[in-house]
Order: sequence, then C-alpha cells, then structure tokens
Amino acid sequence: MKIKFLPILTLLIASFALTSCFNASEELWIDSDGTGRYESTNDFSSLYPFMLMGLQQGDTGDSATEEEEDEKDFENDMKRLLLAEKTDTVFDLSGIFAAAAAEKGVTLDQMMAEMEAEMKADDTMPEDQKEAIFGMIKGLMDMKLRMQASQAEQMLKTTSIQRFQNLNELTNFGETMSGLIPLLAGAGGGVPTEALGAMDQLFNSMTQFDLDGRTLRIRRAGIDLQALAGDNAEAQQSIGMLKMFLGNQPYRLVVHLPGKVKKISSDYVTKVDKTTVALEIPMSELFNPDLRVDAEITFKG
Repeated sequence: MKIKFLPILTLLIASFALTSCFNASEELWIDSDGTGRYESTNDFSSLYPFMLMGLQQGDTGDSATEEEEDEKDFENDMKRLLLAEKTDTVFDLSGIFAAAAAEKGVTLDQMMAEMEAEMKADDTMPEDQKEAIFGMIKGLMDMKLRMQASQAEQMLKTTSIQRFQNLNELTNFGETMSGLIPLLAGAGGGVPTEALGAMDQLFNSMTQFDLDGRTLRIRRAGIDLQALAGDNAEAQQSIGMLKMFLGNQPYRLVVHLPGKVKKISSDYVTKVDKTTVALEIPMSELFNPDLRVDAEITFKG
C-alpha cells in the first residue's frame, strides 16, 4: 500500500489544494438538518497543452521498479484522458479502492484491515500520520469524481462531489489532507520539497465553513504567492505564469441555504435570490496575503 497509492494520493491532494485558487467554481447545498452536498469544479483547460507535453516528455521507456510501473500506468491513463475525443464520466472514488482490492483477490474491508495492520506494525510511521491516512481514505469513500475532457476543445475539468452529514466535515477533510503532506515528503512520493511547501500554503488559505444554528460563517485567507515561490527563480517564473493563466476570473462560491436569507455581514457576499448567496473575491485580492474574509450569513429556519 505504501508506495503504490502515493501517485494517486499526490494527485488528489494537489487537486484538493488547488480548489478555491485555480479556475474553480464551487457550490454548496445545505439542507435543513445540517447535511448537504459540496461540489468543486476545477478547469485545467488553460494548462492542457503543457500537461500533455509534460506527459509525453516523461515517457522514458521500460520501467524497472514496481513504483515506476505504477507511475507509468498512471501517466498512460492521463494520456488516454487528454487524447480522448470526448470524455464525461462520474465514478465513486470508493470504486478505485474496491478495484484495487479485487486485483489482490480480497474484499475492500479485508484490504482496509490489511492496510491498518501493516501500518500498526510500522514503527517508522508516527501515529498522527497513520490517523491522517485513514481519515483521508474514509473521506474519499464518500466522494464522487466527474472527469470531463475533449481533445478537440483542449478541455480538462474535474468536479469533486462530496456529501456530508455535518458541514465541519469539509473543514476536517481539508485538514486531514494537509496532514498527509509530511507523509509524502518522507515516503518517497516523488514530490519536490518546493511543491510540498506550496501545497501547505494553499491548504492554509482554503475556505473554512462553520454552521451554528441558523448562522453560516465563511472564512477565507489570502494566498501568499511570494511564500509559494520563495527565493527560487524558476518557481517565481512559474508563479508568474500561473497568474497569467488565472486571468481576472474571481474566486466564486455559491451557497444554497435551507431558509430565507436574513442578514449578510460581508461586502464580499451578495444575495442571489431568497435562499442563495454568492461569495466573490477578485483575483487581485485573493493573492493578497493580508486578506482575511470573515463573513456571517443568518437565515430563517
């Protein structure tokens, strides 16, 4: 389990970290009992040619180790996705783990028990990292992922669909994903130190939710691009390219509430209709490290 799943975990963590800062549209539905659904669509179309070029340049022939074979299989899957005439599919992430278990000739529960026993026996892995892994996997089990791609349109979009029993689960899931960053650094995940630092910075600036009765609190911090790049000239150049790709599209989150909106405490939040609000932050402000958005929306029961 340790190495085989790391490329997949790395991709999922990176995708989750980029939520709310890339060309993303987010939507949150809250039901009257506090349960609900969260969807985030990341549009990577502006990077389509560069992603394909990177995958093609990374093709180095035969793989020598099991880890290299897993990474090559992953790269081939990405190539097929990017070169497809048109793809639009939704699948449960739990199915990925179930398929992996079937390949080993065991059930999903048996594979999970085996993973847990293996990690408990591993004295080199701190307990908090073990808890982070299982917390993340359990969170993934309830998620669906929609993949859209088109070679003709050079389009690539991913939409994560996550149901929750409690709104705090969204925040807790992000914190759990963040807890895996040290694991990737120490387990040979093939993730550069600079990239790990960038992911940590992005996680720290993710949107936070808190629901207390009929009051929804939304908090959001700005992203420090200079901290992402540090003193690395190449990283600074990459950050400049990222800003160019992002353009002037604002960060936007639409929230559907279970009752009529009564009061909004922030200029960043506007009322869309009787039960819907939208949080919108200009890109120039989103990349201000001093930005602190703390909005409260109260609604009728």
